[in-house]
Amino acid sequence: WATNKQYKLPYDIIIEGKDQIRGWFYSLMALSVITHGKRAYDTVYSHGFTLDEKGRGMSKSSGNGIPPEEIINKYSADTLRMYYIIKESPGEDIKFVDKEIRNAHRLLTIIKNAVKFIAENMEIENYKHKKPKPRRPEDKWIMSRINNVADKMTNYMENYLLSKAGREIINFLVEDLSRFYMKLIKDRLYIGDKNEKQEVLSILDYVIKKALVLMSPFLPITSESSYQLLKKCIGEKKLSVHMLDWVKPEEIDTELEENMTVARKLIQDILSLREKTDYNLRWPMPQVMIITTNKHIKSAVSELADIVAEQTNVKSVVLSEEEPDFVTKEVKLDYKIAGKKFGEKFPIVARKIIEISPESIIREIEKGEIRINEEGNEFVINKSDIIIESKAPKGWLSLSTKDYTLLLNTELNDNLLNEGYAREIVRRIQDLRKEKGLRKDEHITVGIQSDVNTVVRKFKSMIEKRTNSEIIIANVKDMKEYKIRDKIVKVGVVDGKH
Repeated sequence: WATNKQYKLPYDIIIEGKDQIRGWFYSLMALSVITHGKRAYDTVYSHGFTLDEKGRGMSKSSGNGIPPEEIINKYSADTLRMYYIIKESPGEDIKFVDKEIRNAHRLLTIIKNAVKFIAENMEIENYKHKKPKPRRPEDKWIMSRINNVADKMTNYMENYLLSKAGREIINFLVEDLSRFYMKLIKDRLYIGDKNEKQEVLSILDYVIKKALVLMSPFLPITSESSYQLLKKCIGEKKLSVHMLDWVKPEEIDTELEENMTVARKLIQDILSLREKTDYNLRWPMPQVMIITTNKHIKSAVSELADIVAEQTNVKSVVLSEEEPDFVTKEVKLDYKIAGKKFGEKFPIVARKIIEISPESIIREIEKGEIRINEEGNEFVINKSDIIIESKAPKGWLSLSTKDYTLLLNTELNDNLLNEGYAREIVRRIQDLRKEKGLRKDEHITVGIQSDVNTVVRKFKSMIEKRTNSEIIIANVKDMKEYKIRDKIVKVGVVDGKH
């Protein structure tokens, strides 16, 4: 081989374990340069080894080896692939942890359920492939996201950062598509008119086709089974997903993606405030105020306030640069930062800060710094040393970050309470439908008898629309009793298809 000029050196890549750095990698390079005057390869991809949970090497003699077929038979081959995609970094060993393989299986199940959800809705609505025409920001966002993911994955793969590429598509399918976008569109699919449903499905068509192609090198079995389930609806005739061309990124809206990232953070923080109340997400809150001077956050709220309100079940989102008069301020030292700075003197400084009015501290700190003299020592306090929190009165909850303050009004009037009961009844009907194995497109008749019949009458059309049912206020056979807060509600399905 040393005299054979047909070798086309250098080769693109060589892949071996990290134990070959001083052996095979070096030998190939040295021999190639000596015999051909060229390097043997352009890129080295060196992987680590799989260790047991305690970080020990696996072997039959040690009794800690796990045959791959054991994991494959228990979960699936793609679960094992998913696990390595999530865990792997070039040159790093991996501890094989049982609970982490279960988590990989859970994530794979989320992806499969998302595909199943799309397929079921396409079948129910008799969807035929069509070009999407996005009008809503959430639709434009998800289309931009899949193109952005395709662009990043292409760059990663061209540079042999394979696990990073795999993590991109997994994160998209789990976090962006399944856990976020599908929540945004459920009402449009469940209670929207025919045109709305077709519009949403065309967006999903566009997104899932690209996603399956991007997923195929990493989770080939899941990609293929998903493609076979969907290919008629998404207008594909190729025998296999692995025969489709790689995705070429189209339009990417960076500003919209950045705004949606802000909106998702706001949603997360508002939901964390809601957890401090006595009401779950089905009970509407009257108002959330977002106090900020940050132009990026203001832009995001202005564009996406409806999404924030819908996902947090808040009737009104108010954007303001100034806090209302009923909010007071509390200032304290940040222990993580000031604790290191002042050391054993921290309690002295903290006590002195409490003695100064919050307004004075805020006013002085905006000018630069505060100097405190105590026990013969001078302490300089900067803005980074303190935490300024907004304190709301009874009926309000507050949360402060470095970029904004949230104020959530938690006082529910009778109208909001009644709507909450109605939403809870909707949930009970849907649970009962599921227990009886009835599809969501099967129209049913539901009998309701409760302590809140006036609420049922008031929200009858909303309950019927959301549950695809006809509601009668009467006792029927086999009613199931539920307690909703302090009220008793009995629900029974009269028949199936109606």
